[in-house]
Amino acid sequence: PAVIRRVLKRAYPSGANIDAELVELLYRPSTTTGALESFRGFVNLFNDHLAPDLLAELSRHGDGPPVRLLWGSADPWEDPAEARQWAQDHRCIVDLVVLPGLGHCPHDEAPEQVNPILQQWITPPNRTAAQRT
Repeated sequence: PAVIRRVLKRAYPSGANIDAELVELLYRPSTTTGALESFRGFVNLFNDHLAPDLLAELSRHGDGPPVRLLWGSADPWEDPAEARQWAQDHRCIVDLVVLPGLGHCPHDEAPEQVNPILQQWITPPNRTAAQRT
């Protein structure tokens, strides 16, 4: 749990929402049989080409789904400059919002900032959030 807490402090620079429940949620699966192999497979899945390749594929098809990105400006592993470059290179990206001071998991670190953005993105243009309920 101490290692998990240390990693979370890097991922959540503000320290918000790092609690015992989150640590336990991440720790518990690590105690199961096969956890090490599973973790190795997960880490090896993400290389420098996975996201750019997918974005390039989505951009090739003019009728593909729009991509909207939320990014923490203080993400210790994924530099916001990379997201900005993707937004320039891939026409499928229709929105990029970089949230100041937030890290790798802005949706969990600051849901009060992220949720209104998500609500705006999923609300049809001709309806307000209040009309959806």
